[in-house]
Amino acid sequence: MTDTRVLYEEALTHHRAGRSDVAESLYRALLALDEGHAGAHHGLGSIEVASDRGDSGLMHLRRAAELSPSVEVHWVLLVQTLLATGRATEAHAVLERGRSLGADSPTISALRDRVAQALSLTPKQSVQQALHEQAKNGQAFQHSSEMRRLKQTLPQQEYAALVRSILDVNPLQKLELDEFRRVFDLTDVALSPDQITQQLSRAKQFSKYMPGRRILVAAAPKSASSYLANQLSIGLSLPFSHLTTSASFPSQLGANGREQELCEYALCRRSLEGTGFVAQHHMKGTPYLVNLLNQYGVKVIITIRNIFDAMVSADDMLRGDGGGWIHPFSQGALKVPRHYPRLPREDRLQILGNTLGVWYIDFYLSWLRLANAGSRHLLVSYERHLSRDGGDKRRLAEALEAHLELAPGEGAALRKTLLSEGFSRSEARFNQGLSGRGREVPERVRDHLIGHARFFEDELQQAQWCELFGESVQ
Repeated sequence: MTDTRVLYEEALTHHRAGRSDVAESLYRALLALDEGHAGAHHGLGSIEVASDRGDSGLMHLRRAAELSPSVEVHWVLLVQTLLATGRATEAHAVLERGRSLGADSPTISALRDRVAQALSLTPKQSVQQALHEQAKNGQAFQHSSEMRRLKQTLPQQEYAALVRSILDVNPLQKLELDEFRRVFDLTDVALSPDQITQQLSRAKQFSKYMPGRRILVAAAPKSASSYLANQLSIGLSLPFSHLTTSASFPSQLGANGREQELCEYALCRRSLEGTGFVAQHHMKGTPYLVNLLNQYGVKVIITIRNIFDAMVSADDMLRGDGGGWIHPFSQGALKVPRHYPRLPREDRLQILGNTLGVWYIDFYLSWLRLANAGSRHLLVSYERHLSRDGGDKRRLAEALEAHLELAPGEGAALRKTLLSEGFSRSEARFNQGLSGRGREVPERVRDHLIGHARFFEDELQQAQWCELFGESVQ
């Protein structure tokens, strides 16, 4: 087998597998050895046309047809490309030359009818027809340069009508995602409410099949959730994302004061990016939330901590206010007085008991009820897994590997990250990382929270009481 034959078969293999960048390099290497290789010209031309390099692609497609006029596919792709770019007259001339050189079949006859019809259209109408035919066949749009040209030359309403009509016939899940992004600049195109709803529905369906792991850390406050989410992000090479809003920096928009509920648009958008993500939010569980996360293939990890320890850690953060958490517009959904740092310690902890403590019990019960109903999530305990004075990171790594269904290489990378000491405490926003500090909480505050939890004692087993309040609570 000659070198050119080996190169050509290797290029075809990569091309058919969708590895166009590798195939393109091999086609070019082959043409450097044999400029007259028709198959290499055809393959390279098809890649360039598909990647929006139409003029160069057409040159290679023409060369392939000239070198091997008996190969019908060369003529077919060349004529189709000319039609798709609104060059019906040139497509007619090329097709007739191909027929004169022996290219004749039912496919050629059908193509001849299309050319005849295109000759009666304006260039704009010819492009529109080609785009619609691709849409009906569920093909990715291969000529986004033509769409951009039409957007620049057509009145806005005409362009909007063209986009809407294409969206009506082309299910989003049949489009290449990158092509969709490049083709449709919809920032100034008005869509009807029905079409917006349809596209969101299609985007939701399409997002399920995008690559990348999706993880939500639903966290009780001060449970080292920021630390865990960042370790997951580093160990699994996943970007850190927000799911409560599509904005990149929610705090700058005054969004901190909202109860942290999931925004489906943000979830859909992050999923469509195809990179996977890790998100971390103080988010209570509901059947609606779990159903939505399941639809998008998101794995859920719950982090918890002894309530009294969490309150003391929260007091450290708010009293120091190093991150500006006391400012009225920076506070979370659980409000504290603006003069909180100046209050006596017992008053501060009473405020946290009335706000954070009660919220914490609600949070714990929300996810416990879902687990009892069959929801699958991983419960990560601060005391058992994350604290500096007793947390077992190896045990945590094993649990994460099983829950996230990691491949061996992924599991090894995550273990290495979790067992390293290279992550700063300030980045994770937990203060001392120690258990047992909750003994500082005044007795009356402790009694109030335990009394509140006793209303749910038919749902809380001994193990759950220990997770919420510590070993000493019966």
